[in-house]
Amino acid sequence: MRTRLFSLLMVLALGAAAQSPVPVHTDSNSLKQIYFAGLRKKMVENFPEAEKDFGRIAAADANYHAAWYELASLAFKQNKVDEAEAHIKKATALQPGNEWYWILLAEIYKRKGDMAALTAVFDKLIALAPAKDGYYFDRANALFLGGKTDEALKAYQLLEQKFGNSEALEQARDRIRLHGQPAPGDAELGAMLSKGPGDVNSYLYLSGMLMQKGKSAAALKLLKQAQALQPENYEIDLALADAFRLEKDEPASEAALARAFGNQLMPVEGKLKTLAAMIGAATTTAKKVQLARWAGAAADLHADEPRLQALYADILYRTGRLAEAELRYKSALQLSENMYTAWEQLAAVQLAQHKNTDAIKTAGDALLLYPNQGSTYLLLARAHAGTGNAAEADRQLAIAEGMAAGNRELVADCQALKAGIRFAAKDYREARRFIEMALKNNNRNTPVYLEQLGDILYMLGDKPNALVNWQKARLAGNDDVLLKRKIDEKEYIGRP
Repeated sequence: MRTRLFSLLMVLALGAAAQSPVPVHTDSNSLKQIYFAGLRKKMVENFPEAEKDFGRIAAADANYHAAWYELASLAFKQNKVDEAEAHIKKATALQPGNEWYWILLAEIYKRKGDMAALTAVFDKLIALAPAKDGYYFDRANALFLGGKTDEALKAYQLLEQKFGNSEALEQARDRIRLHGQPAPGDAELGAMLSKGPGDVNSYLYLSGMLMQKGKSAAALKLLKQAQALQPENYEIDLALADAFRLEKDEPASEAALARAFGNQLMPVEGKLKTLAAMIGAATTTAKKVQLARWAGAAADLHADEPRLQALYADILYRTGRLAEAELRYKSALQLSENMYTAWEQLAAVQLAQHKNTDAIKTAGDALLLYPNQGSTYLLLARAHAGTGNAAEADRQLAIAEGMAAGNRELVADCQALKAGIRFAAKDYREARRFIEMALKNNNRNTPVYLEQLGDILYMLGDKPNALVNWQKARLAGNDDVLLKRKIDEKEYIGRP
């Protein structure tokens, strides 16, 4: 029986659900061809095109449940949980006997924290697969987390009647019994550990419970005992990192994490998931440097794993280590060229280093594999603009905009680049026209567009409004050092 809470299989697809206006034939063979084309694109990480294929199927045949499932999994991986829920509910309504559809719905409710809905899903899964003890276990856990302790205990009793007692079941009952009570003392902890002497999982479980109750010092003591039993256990190192962090011992916490990421036994999937979760929390330079060190240890240990190489490159990029990031992106693509995002990131990091000729080659190579990506044509346009070839940049922008239907952010980025090209040609009125069009989209790049508008207004002689827009850019989150100088000195300063 499993000891982890809600240990369900994760869905592999990435991306976000969308529908294409392109008409498709609705006969079953045509839809199957599009479906398998979408699966192939998903497997090589061409996620935007995969979502278009599944969206086309759903638009052509609303009863095609597998397409709704794929769209749901794509949305879920993009953290669009409401959208994912709506899609997978269509799939379960069309094929209520499909266990995988209910598993995905359970993952969605778990992420939303909707324990009542999650319990109902496990009722469905138990009805579909009554011999799988994990569904009973997870249903009881959902009841407990939903505050229904009496019902959870009854659910555990049913589990014991059907499958027999186990250590995991006893621990689950202990968790309910201790819920809301003070943390157990040494004697009670000893009694609990005596149920499974030498079992490291018991130490991990109890230390986690102690940390939840604010007893990190006691948890640390248990984890050190566990480490003496199994010094190569990466799960102990991960738990030690949490305990040391709670005890304000950052060096020891970092060392424990470094051991875990440098441990060959820790699965690659676990390293990828843990590192990806840490990226958002690495908000300071020091944390970014730490994260890069852990990711580097994992990438060096698994030198033949392209996803780790690409993730390490992403982290290096975020820390400003552009040359190193470029090398890691190249390593990832040498291991597997079927990584669409790595191609774009490689071109972007080359542009950031003003390696425009290299970026032209990278974007061109990417387009040989993924010819329908407007964002790659935009990168290619930027590279040509960087070489001074405005005519070719405009040609590539026209292609990018032609592929950007419905993608307001891509359209805005194209318009902003057009403004930049006109600015370089000293055609400031046309530059203003394009940047004002870009600003109408109000997307994540708005702070950059506002600075650009300020530059253009300055060149048009409207210095007061130039300063106003530079200040707006600053307030909107543009923390560029050069922008600060423009505001402080109240004049345009070109980039070197």
